[in-house]
Amino acid sequence: MNYPLELLAPARDLTTGKAAIDYGADAVYIGAPAYGARAAAGNSVADIEKLVNYAHIFKARVYVALNTLLRDDELDDAIKLAYDLWNAGADALIIQDYGLTEAGLPPIALHASTQMHNCSADKVLFLEKCGFHQVVLARETSLETIREIRAATTVPLEFFVHGALCVCYSGHCHLSKHLTGRSANRGECAQPCRAYYDVISATGKTIARQAYALSPKDLNLSNHLEELIEAGVSSFKIEGRLKGIDYVANITAWYRQRLDQYLNLHPDRSRASTGSSTPDFVPNPQKSFNRDFTTYFLHGRPADLLSPIPRSIGEPAGTVTQVKGKWLMLSSQIEIKTGDGLVFLNPDNSWGGARVSKVDNNRLELFNEVKIKPGARAFRNEDPSFTRLLEKSDTRRKILLRAQWQETSEGFALHLTDEDNITSITSITALKIPAQNPDNARRTIIQSLMKDKDSPFKLIIDVDENLAGKWHLTASQVNNLRRDALDKHIILRQKHFSPKPVPWNLSSHPYPVDDFLPFLEITNHLQEKFFERHGVGPSILGHLPPPPLMVTKHCLRYAYGVCPRHQVYDADRDPALLLNNRNKLYLSYDCSHCVMMIRKEKKP
Repeated sequence: MNYPLELLAPARDLTTGKAAIDYGADAVYIGAPAYGARAAAGNSVADIEKLVNYAHIFKARVYVALNTLLRDDELDDAIKLAYDLWNAGADALIIQDYGLTEAGLPPIALHASTQMHNCSADKVLFLEKCGFHQVVLARETSLETIREIRAATTVPLEFFVHGALCVCYSGHCHLSKHLTGRSANRGECAQPCRAYYDVISATGKTIARQAYALSPKDLNLSNHLEELIEAGVSSFKIEGRLKGIDYVANITAWYRQRLDQYLNLHPDRSRASTGSSTPDFVPNPQKSFNRDFTTYFLHGRPADLLSPIPRSIGEPAGTVTQVKGKWLMLSSQIEIKTGDGLVFLNPDNSWGGARVSKVDNNRLELFNEVKIKPGARAFRNEDPSFTRLLEKSDTRRKILLRAQWQETSEGFALHLTDEDNITSITSITALKIPAQNPDNARRTIIQSLMKDKDSPFKLIIDVDENLAGKWHLTASQVNNLRRDALDKHIILRQKHFSPKPVPWNLSSHPYPVDDFLPFLEITNHLQEKFFERHGVGPSILGHLPPPPLMVTKHCLRYAYGVCPRHQVYDADRDPALLLNNRNKLYLSYDCSHCVMMIRKEKKP
């Protein structure tokens, strides 16, 4: 299944979404006004419709996140919202709540959120048979498992390639709700995974103090896109619905370049949208917010998954060789400038940050004194000069459009043909007054037609010189024809790439028995109806044990070198308890599935 390759970027709002498209996204995903799994990233239906209209010019798509678990009292409102989004032209809804499929939704494509725990061939095949049009795989899915999923299914596969990682399997985290009352499945995660914890062993010994034991590095798979494509992934998702334009522009442009490199070498594969742009800066993911990078579980369990600090670490800047007050010597790998923000990671993993006030070759003065030791690694996490480049960037995406100047019986016409072979003809009625100066007549037509700066098109002018020099036309006549023709062609493209109705047909095939059934969270009666239809009735749902606070592929036993399967076990270094202030989190391990669980009480 060689689906067109789709770069999928986040859209915090209308402005960010349009920027993502300009910098090369083939699709964007954006939060609905409510129920979008990011309480701080909701958008009005009116703004989503404006984004849809902009995206469809470029054959790009807009997917709307409606992916929280709903209560019974919210179902009617969510269904009405789904109809509003369908009427606004949204291409698909991303959902987590199976109950919505029982609710009589409009005929809109549905995408299975990663929060449905989509990490096996059986589960993805189940979702395909249900009728989902795209499946977002779990971030923990390995390359080998992706190949297995692709071999067993035909549904398009979407995979996260960049951004922050949830340490828990998405959709199965109750830690934030337990500690703060803010539920991740309701879009209000307080991110307790980014806090520090004391790690206590099974024998009561302290393994680590104030360790960021649950805070993974950020994902970056930009060097592995070809592997993912060959394994069967066709949609490449950038995380970041809370990120601003600078982040989205830089990261989207970076992945656009990487995917285009692949497409240039593989003419048998195609891109999912039309139009191109060239950023007026050099994209660099290290210059945007990141906690250092990892490939997560793509090639198996990583040896160094955790981020040393919970904030942005940026790009490597060198090693500190001397420290005296606010001054330090840095064996720098990059050019450090006044105003740069630096973070320092000491050999004992303590850290601090400061802004540079003065640069004298490799001697730097900081605005404030921080606890830095010789041997500390330095990173630049703020680069004001790069930020200014992004802020001034005016990159516009353009579709190639051939414009043919034609004479008609009553005047003149502009015949347009674009990259997708969509054509339109726009005419004007005009008196045919012979041109007294053919050169000026040609110049007027050609120069007026080439004024495409504010349009989504890059015009290729196809004008017969004899015809162009034959008749006298004013610049305003040609300008008006050009504007009318381009407006007409925009509307034509928007209609052409509007989504087609996709009715949902109820199914009753069995739910996969090896899925994370014990960890299901049932929040409304339509979910119960869905599961009963698929063989999971009240006799099962009514006897599910309370779920753990977290189920994660990240294993602290492995991180501290005491995994009984792959390392040498030591009870004195076996992580059993996490402490943060008065909060106690108990750890248990399911080695047969290679997962760790966090519980509010010690497992008997």
